[in-house]
Amino acid sequence: ITITPCPATTGVNVIFNKLFVAGKAMVIIMLSERDLQKLNEQSVGNMELFEKEQKCGCFFCGKIFGSEEITQYIEDEEGDTAVCPFCKTDSVLGESCGYEITEELLKEMHDYWF
Repeated sequence: ITITPCPATTGVNVIFNKLFVAGKAMVIIMLSERDLQKLNEQSVGNMELFEKEQKCGCFFCGKIFGSEEITQYIEDEEGDTAVCPFCKTDSVLGESCGYEITEELLKEMHDYWF
């Protein structure tokens, strides 16, 4: 088990648990409910975050892509929100959220929110 400090904004630690299946390491990320909610908040009104190129991912369809692939935004009360270039949902996170964008992170967000 590896405990890694989260971004200063959350004040919570993330626990990474490595599980080895058929010789392949799989990382299991266990986020607190508070962290999952804060991450979801960053998926809204996030257009300014994507002005700088970064790795992004959609926690609805699970695709990982570069911010330069985002071409569509929708208007929200909180500002313009990125739309996934693959599934057209507003569930996009970028590395500026303070976490590495991985399949595991996107799966955990999907499982919690959908």
